[in-house]
Amino acid sequence: MAATVAGRRADSRPDSRPDRRPDRRPPKAASATRTVVVAEPAWVDLAVALVLAGGVALRFITTSPLWLDEALSVNIASEPWSDIVGRLLRDGAPPLYYFALKSWMLVFGSSDFAVRSMSGFFAMAALPLMWMAGNRLNRREGGWTAVVLLASSPFALRYATEARMYSLVILLTALGVVLLNRFLDRPTAPLLAGIIVTVGALALTHYWTLYLLGALLLVLALRSDRAKPWERSAVRFPTSWAMLGIGAGLLSFVPWASTFWYQAQHTGTPWAGPLGASTPVAAVLSFGGSGAEAASLLGLSLVLLALLGAFARRLDPRADQRLVLLDLRGSSPGRNIGLLVVLTLVLATVAGIVVGGAFQPRYASVVLVPFLLLVALGVCTIGAVRVRRVVVTTVAFLGLIVGVAGAGQQRTQAGELAGILASRSQPGDVVLYCPDQLAPAMDRRLENLGVRGRLRQLTYPDLGPPRFIDWVDYEERMKASQPEGVARRVHERAAGFNIWFVWSPAYRVPAGKCGELNAHLNNVRPDWRNVAILAGDGRFEVANLTVYPPG
Repeated sequence: MAATVAGRRADSRPDSRPDRRPDRRPPKAASATRTVVVAEPAWVDLAVALVLAGGVALRFITTSPLWLDEALSVNIASEPWSDIVGRLLRDGAPPLYYFALKSWMLVFGSSDFAVRSMSGFFAMAALPLMWMAGNRLNRREGGWTAVVLLASSPFALRYATEARMYSLVILLTALGVVLLNRFLDRPTAPLLAGIIVTVGALALTHYWTLYLLGALLLVLALRSDRAKPWERSAVRFPTSWAMLGIGAGLLSFVPWASTFWYQAQHTGTPWAGPLGASTPVAAVLSFGGSGAEAASLLGLSLVLLALLGAFARRLDPRADQRLVLLDLRGSSPGRNIGLLVVLTLVLATVAGIVVGGAFQPRYASVVLVPFLLLVALGVCTIGAVRVRRVVVTTVAFLGLIVGVAGAGQQRTQAGELAGILASRSQPGDVVLYCPDQLAPAMDRRLENLGVRGRLRQLTYPDLGPPRFIDWVDYEERMKASQPEGVARRVHERAAGFNIWFVWSPAYRVPAGKCGELNAHLNNVRPDWRNVAILAGDGRFEVANLTVYPPG
């Protein structure tokens, strides 16, 4: 969850202090205080409509087959209800998304489009919530700025087309923003109940949300402590109840705590690099997308606008002016939003360094909503209305450009390699994967092509089936594996048949084992040939394909 946690808007906050003396100053000239009302030109409405239409369409468009994480999600969700928790025990994730995906698949099926469309639906549902959150910051302009930023965000677009939990995280975070801010304005029992349910759902969707919730409690405590004397009764009462609501929501995590503890002890992210001091910076820059110069430019632009949102404000919010006031102490509500984003990423980084965790940019989805609200606030601090329009339009179309490129990007080489196997393999042939992380996406693709039943699929190092990955003590098991023995066992099992070896030396774990296995297979079956090599087009799941005839 995230929140502006700043009370009412800075430009409309009432001052309840009594006047101590009458104001005897002469009135200012009318021209100095008039509100400048600028009619929205038609091209602005057209641009917003195009961005929203493009953003909605791109939330359902991708040409890539499912890659490892997506295939695993679908395979786990395909299990009987009672077996999902057992699978997750060895996978390392909380359960809510998988139960939601299973329910979705029972209605819409398990095709690539069907399983990804649930994330697209979550991504669409977040848009009106983002408008509500932005509207609270700066009325209509803030609302439309915020929703345009989310609609065109290449980060949000990327995970709207992936069968993983990150779009659900974004949706729940946006919902939390709206509920918490409304509760802080006017506390009611239904809003408090909504906060409790949303917090519980977040905690059971992704573990990084625990850092967000911890940071939010700290920001709320600071908000209450910094309240001015004449605001304390109006601020501290809803703030205290909101904090209690967050605590109550976290109680839903208690039944899952033992599973989480086992996962923390035995599973991890052996495919990812460790966290470091640069992790918070890498996280926010990732919101610009990846794979193009436009992505780098967009990421830098978003960061600069977020800094404006945290440290700047317009001298006269009613006037069309070009001057803003910079305050290194920060200005409300941007100071609190920025503090929430920074604290979340710092807590995650410190905890990851201490326990040896790892980082992937997608984990930063927990702070995407507050970060984009901060960007929207930064845009609204720009005094000249025409400049604001140009900035929003430029950022939005940069985002769509990166999003279109992402829609056409292949995430895995599984489609190409499975096509080769479908056309060239014979019934009874053996397909060996090293590492086993290559197997789930290939297995699904072979099933879609109707050839899975004629092949025997084995995974390194245990020669097990291809549908699941056992992440328990994964790195230790890989280090202890013996490629030479595995090569001989596979050679014996495939007597009289081809061995199709799908392998990649690029994985952090098992660190060289697949190259050794390749060499030992070359020894036992010297009449081999390479059929396909690692793709060099930016895919993050690539592999070689080598065939070993039975002779």
